[in-house]
Amino acid sequence: MTGFIYVLRTNLTIDGQEVVKIGMTTKTVTKRARQVRTGSPVGMEVAYSLSVENPRAFEKELHSRYSGHRVQAGGGREFFKVSASEAIREIERRAADISREKARQAFASELRTFEQQRGIATIRKRIGALCLASALLMMIAVSWFVFRHVGSGWGILSIFPGLILWMLLAVKLAERLEHRFVHVPYWEELSAKRAQLKLKYPLA
Repeated sequence: MTGFIYVLRTNLTIDGQEVVKIGMTTKTVTKRARQVRTGSPVGMEVAYSLSVENPRAFEKELHSRYSGHRVQAGGGREFFKVSASEAIREIERRAADISREKARQAFASELRTFEQQRGIATIRKRIGALCLASALLMMIAVSWFVFRHVGSGWGILSIFPGLILWMLLAVKLAERLEHRFVHVPYWEELSAKRAQLKLKYPLA
């Protein structure tokens, strides 16, 4: 659902601080402002509006952000002792954060699809499976050796440093295999695709 987040500047001040109404609507902001003004003793004018997806969640975040500044004015709970310029900056900051996150998600999704189409994702899965299998086999071998030849409590505890070392070696092995079977043969294709997506999603 799309709609608008809006800021209405009122003719009220409290302790010299401006009071604004921060709300949302799925109609036009002009129509919503007219509805709010009808029967209200508080004068209001539209200071700012922005089209957003999921305006109700956006509004909830803003109200939470300024909950300590809420005042009872004009018969509602959407009035806050904060300047219009401050509220507008916060809205635009949050909108930019949402845009960046959406761009990053779209970038990652398209790159993932490209890698699946070129078989790169399958190669990575096989590398991961190979390294995991080698780590499990080493764990079984070390455990058998210790229980077979050592058997003491301290000997059993000696398994863990070895396993940690092997896991680190498995990570290094994965990196080398990734370089050999992904980076080297697909470097130009991946670089070109990332450059293309960066132009398409500059905020990513």
